[in-house]
Amino acid sequence: MMKKIIIIVLFLLSGNMIYAQNFIVPNTYRNNLKAGVTTILFGRGDFTGLNYYNEYNRKVNNYLTLAPAVQFSFGSKANTIFVDTPLNKEPYEREIRFSKGSAAVYLNLYFSPWRFERSKLRIGAGPSLRYISDSLPFEYITAYTRPIREWPSRIDIDYFHPPIEYDRPLNFLTIGYSLVAEGELNVSSHCNLGIRAAFQGYQSGETALMLGVNFGYRF
Repeated sequence: MMKKIIIIVLFLLSGNMIYAQNFIVPNTYRNNLKAGVTTILFGRGDFTGLNYYNEYNRKVNNYLTLAPAVQFSFGSKANTIFVDTPLNKEPYEREIRFSKGSAAVYLNLYFSPWRFERSKLRIGAGPSLRYISDSLPFEYITAYTRPIREWPSRIDIDYFHPPIEYDRPLNFLTIGYSLVAEGELNVSSHCNLGIRAAFQGYQSGETALMLGVNFGYRF
């Protein structure tokens, strides 16, 4: 059964390749400047946010494109911690918010295996360099109330400032790789729309998973 499925898939793919070859439209424009926005899941997979990028595409031939790009990302998350009170009461939960910003550059080589009259699918890969800046709280303030023994009708308030320490740098540069899968639709001889899924992994353990849309202008 599996062998039959593989044969059918290969047959459909070969049919698409032949169909694509018959409907490739000659294109004299070799440059394409793209701007895009995506949702992003980054950090170690626990930060959610938005990502904006600009990408310059230089056409090598009908199937290969070289594309340097710059992107800017921001995300945040909320963590729940347990706080021990100085009054020896039971610990309680407290929510603390963390945020992360980053800027990255990458250089991808794209390959377009399936090309049609008004659309194409392409995949790309290349090196990436990312600067990451974590904005994390260093302390939190907790107020405790208790009645004053001499004046039972009054309340005494204590403030507690426990520090938060981290065992890794908050601002750092890391190197990694970029993987992209993208579909393009030509809306005119100069303009195209795209939908993109991308993944980036870095030596530090950071990752970025993105899904979004873009607009391109050919010239």
